[in-house]
Amino acid sequence: MATNEYILNIENEGKNNRFRLKYKNGKFSSLERLYGFLPDVKHNRLMVLCPQNEEELTTLSIQYAERAIVWEKVEKDKTTHVVFIEKYCSWYVDRIGIPPLIKPQDAQAVKWIKNALIKLSGTEEEAISMWDIILQNWNQQDKWYVSQTELTQIKRNLNVILKTLKNGKSTEQAGRKAKDVSDDYRQRIKNGANPNL
Repeated sequence: MATNEYILNIENEGKNNRFRLKYKNGKFSSLERLYGFLPDVKHNRLMVLCPQNEEELTTLSIQYAERAIVWEKVEKDKTTHVVFIEKYCSWYVDRIGIPPLIKPQDAQAVKWIKNALIKLSGTEEEAISMWDIILQNWNQQDKWYVSQTELTQIKRNLNVILKTLKNGKSTEQAGRKAKDVSDDYRQRIKNGANPNL
């Protein structure tokens, strides 16, 4: 749910009055007085300056520009948590073709992943860079892990993912060789031979 805030500055009789407007998904949500007082007559007309639809603020700002009434959009810095989720959603859409459905357990998984990467890297900025590296190099993992794209799966496999990105993935040839050695070992035991020979 997108929430935008605006500071409404109204100059009245040489005094500045400030109000905070909130819009959720483009619709008016609330009005809060920050400071200053308007006479009752002007206060009763205040809602004219708070349109029901956020998009109408542009028209009002032009209409009231001469009257010392100004709307300033409040720009908020995104939290690291939000940045992680946005990067994941963008990556997911590029990869799968549809936006992911973020469930409460996914938000918890992102929190855990974020905290783990901050602990490993030392700063939030470095953790965001590590998250980018993980997502950009996703196909460098073993085939099974590449298909594990849900946030809860990434959380569960984070150690393997980081190890693979650091050391490279195990090759099928190395896997086959290990299987052959273990099969030989089992065969010796089955035939009654000393497995240490």
